[in-house]
Amino acid sequence: MKKYYLIFILLIFISAHPVMAVEVDVKAELEKEVNEIVNAGHLRPGYFVTGLIDVGIHREHGDQMGHYFHNTADTVYTLIRVLPHLSPTLAGKTRIYIQSEYSKYPLTAYTYTGWKDGVNRDSYSLPPVVSSAFTSGPGSYSAFPAWSFNPFNFYAAAKYAKEFGGASAIYSSMRNKLNTPPADSLLLDFPHALNVYIAGYMGYLELESLAGQPKTISVENTLSRLLALRLNHLDTVNPSDIRGSEVAGFNYLVPELGDYLYKNRQSKVAQIVSTYNEIMPYWFVAKADEQIRDTKPNGNPNESSTTHLYAYHSLFLAKALALKQSRSELEKYLDIGGFERGDLFYIQNLIFTLEAPGVAPTYPPTGTPSPTSQVKPGDANGDGNVNIADYSVWLTNYNQILSGPIFGDFNSNGKVDGIDFIIWLKNYTG
Repeated sequence: MKKYYLIFILLIFISAHPVMAVEVDVKAELEKEVNEIVNAGHLRPGYFVTGLIDVGIHREHGDQMGHYFHNTADTVYTLIRVLPHLSPTLAGKTRIYIQSEYSKYPLTAYTYTGWKDGVNRDSYSLPPVVSSAFTSGPGSYSAFPAWSFNPFNFYAAAKYAKEFGGASAIYSSMRNKLNTPPADSLLLDFPHALNVYIAGYMGYLELESLAGQPKTISVENTLSRLLALRLNHLDTVNPSDIRGSEVAGFNYLVPELGDYLYKNRQSKVAQIVSTYNEIMPYWFVAKADEQIRDTKPNGNPNESSTTHLYAYHSLFLAKALALKQSRSELEKYLDIGGFERGDLFYIQNLIFTLEAPGVAPTYPPTGTPSPTSQVKPGDANGDGNVNIADYSVWLTNYNQILSGPIFGDFNSNGKVDGIDFIIWLKNYTG
């Protein structure tokens, strides 16, 4: 009975402290997500319906944004980025997986993998009529007007060549496919495209260097111009009129561009993120039941039921790469993936959380208790009992950066939080 009473107290406490977050084992979660991809094999693109806003997304972007992770470049970039964080065994399997994907859909030739082959990213099975349509459907997809060959392939190809070699052959196969950027007005209407072009031109120059070729000055000059355009037009997306999937404008922000914004426009990025925190407080929840403001020309809001995945990825990238926020701050905004497997945005969020500044929590605690003074979990004062006195210690130090059971940090991860309360409650003896 006492435990139920204490749970009631906890619920009251949580309602008064809504910012309390449950810490997660980020590295273990990352291993799980990658392992699910490797075990599944090649994955189809991801898709889900958010409402009539999908019509607007398709009208403006073609199939470019509505079909998640349809480009092998997204997979190659993400999985190469994750390799240093994996166990040796899983890293080896992941390397084989990356090479297999590249072999089947080389970055030099493909920007859309299609739906004919592969495992679903979602947990449900497809109806036979849908599976049949995949094998007999059109051989192309509705293109995005900003390019004929996705520039992000150059960025991913450079990372692939650096990891696996073959830079000269890769460069020779795709060097003539680098598109000239479209009009600035289009890039400012679709800031994710501007980010992609910046990443693509960076990738071209890196690939060129890896291939031992002289630098193409015109490409370098164009990159400089695009960076200046990005720097001077960060607020082209009106927060009260979120068009399609251009939430905040930070999708496809790569670390190099994040560094550039951090050095030159940190305060402006912080202002944009703050604005979205106010108008979309649940932006970090994948498929949240929160309507995106997609205003039609007549001023009436478009219809939608859930947010698309670009919302949580764009703002998370801004916090992680352009604001360099701490790991403890980023962990508050980690939810779950938007698909059963293969949500590359979620995997990237986990990666950048691990790489963020700050001391990472230890799971399980690494401290080895003395054999002569075994401390009972939840016992703050060392009297051998877990009772209200220990709860008082936890409550006094709640949400403080303190380490050790004597402060109420019962899992010794360096912070007094809700997990420690659960440890205390589980071992409560009265």
